[in-house]
Amino acid sequence: MNAPAAQAQAQPQATFESAINESRQLFETKEYDQALKSLGQARELAKGEQQIATVALYEGLVLASLGYQHQARAAAAFRKALFLSPRAKLPTKTSISPEVEREFEQAQADVNAGTYPRESSMQDFSVPPIRGHVQKNFGNAKDELDRCIENREYDACFKNVEEAKPFVRHDEQRVTLTLYEGVLNAITGEHEKARATQAFREALKLFPDIKTPVVSSPPVGRVLEQERIRVRKELETPAATVATNAQLHWVPTGSMVKGREGHTATLLNSGKVLVAGGVDSSGSLAEAELYDPTTRTWSPTDTMKTGRHHHTATLLPSGKVLVAGGENEEGVLSSAELYDPDTGTWEPAGNMLTSRQHHTATALLSGKVLFAGGEDASDNKLASAEVYDPAKGSWSSTGNMSSERLYHEAVLLPSGEVFVVGGVSSNGNLASAELYAQDSGAWTPVPGELSAGVFAHRAVLLHSNRVLLMGGDDGKTTQTIAVIYDPDTRAWTPGISKMSIGRSAHSVTVLPSGAVLVVGGEGRNDQAAASAEVYSPVSGTWTPTDNMATPRTRHTATLLRTGEVLIVGGRNGSTPLSSAELYQP
Repeated sequence: MNAPAAQAQAQPQATFESAINESRQLFETKEYDQALKSLGQARELAKGEQQIATVALYEGLVLASLGYQHQARAAAAFRKALFLSPRAKLPTKTSISPEVEREFEQAQADVNAGTYPRESSMQDFSVPPIRGHVQKNFGNAKDELDRCIENREYDACFKNVEEAKPFVRHDEQRVTLTLYEGVLNAITGEHEKARATQAFREALKLFPDIKTPVVSSPPVGRVLEQERIRVRKELETPAATVATNAQLHWVPTGSMVKGREGHTATLLNSGKVLVAGGVDSSGSLAEAELYDPTTRTWSPTDTMKTGRHHHTATLLPSGKVLVAGGENEEGVLSSAELYDPDTGTWEPAGNMLTSRQHHTATALLSGKVLFAGGEDASDNKLASAEVYDPAKGSWSSTGNMSSERLYHEAVLLPSGEVFVVGGVSSNGNLASAELYAQDSGAWTPVPGELSAGVFAHRAVLLHSNRVLLMGGDDGKTTQTIAVIYDPDTRAWTPGISKMSIGRSAHSVTVLPSGAVLVVGGEGRNDQAAASAEVYSPVSGTWTPTDNMATPRTRHTATLLRTGEVLIVGGRNGSTPLSSAELYQP
């Protein structure tokens, strides 16, 4: 045997144990992005439920350590580990924060109780085969149901429904399974019609416009439509009752010391909300305040070193908040500072390489923060981007976007890429989008475009891992349009149901159920709106909900751990608002 061949044979092959040990070491040294990559290798090498549960457990540890913005994915990983290994425990030889321990304990309680609050899709986690079926996620389970219904293997279908239930992560999936049960009971004979009717009724009460998830026979369709008519009649409410209940979803929750717009609101790991900066009639604000959801009260905290508005605020894995850029009476800022919730104080965090306002800041899976676009001190619109590394406290440049962008939107995708869309360039409003890859620092154009260039629009990640974009201003009128982008297919889905009114500078929040709450904003005449509406990803429709007590635009919206949404500040006409309201789904 020659020497090179002998050396090649001597090289150790990767094993599950070596991959897990490497992941554990990377986690302990807080190299979270590398730990996730190593866990990806361990997942490929895993055999059997116990090893797959171990991978999920460490994925939960890493994601939970990255901060509250990754809590939903961390919780899903912990629950997956506990589904597969009910006695799973956190590793005792690893340094774990009290916050992460609480996340794991909550997942244990959820699994034991069979409840799943704040659910998100687990499509980015592989799932082991169950009873001989290769089902990696809810989507695979649904495909198996479609196949067995098409082949009329109804006994197998009922078993598949039960096997799919552990993969249910939110109301969309729960309703889909309920509909399958209704279809199967309706297909299998008149004696099961009562069960079919009950299943359809449960689904229709949540989503009145839902359709059967598979092509079914006319008799099945008639049962569903008959039940739809009954449910709609039951849901009809007399006008007097509507007037009495007009504000049931909204409750006042005190007022800040300072009225403000152009501020930021950040959910801390403690569950409190930090509101910082903004502008009022006297100018830029350095003051910051804390909202406590348990007492529903406001209290002042330390003042920032520099007053600023139109800045960004990002929760870091450490639990600190990074505030960067913005503007004040002296111009556009490059300075940044850190808020420490433990001490309630601010400290300098260096300067960005470029002064920016109206930019975006996106927390990456690595724990770093990507800053993109905006406008500088010379009123130049920016295509440049840079990255803040909290471990080193340093700023570094990264690749430039293909277009200058101001008033754009940025969304972190489950793949780790950052999706940026719309905005304003020196050549006008943008209809294009592009993707940032954190490994290479490069931007890639997204095929296709919006029907019109927009700015001051909003974009959010749905539980299905698709991106919903809505509203904005095209320079002529505010938009009612809503569009979906699918990262898996790199395709746009235009022409979905529109909002009831045109909105720009509004707020958008994905609720624990997976529905999307849109609040306030302004129309072309700059009038602030008090109205709110909810988008259902299941039915693809918008439904009006109660109006706020105060019309407002340029406000903030924060999803609390209770599932409520905190709406803060903004303006109504020329008046900055100090009031706050809670939306209770």
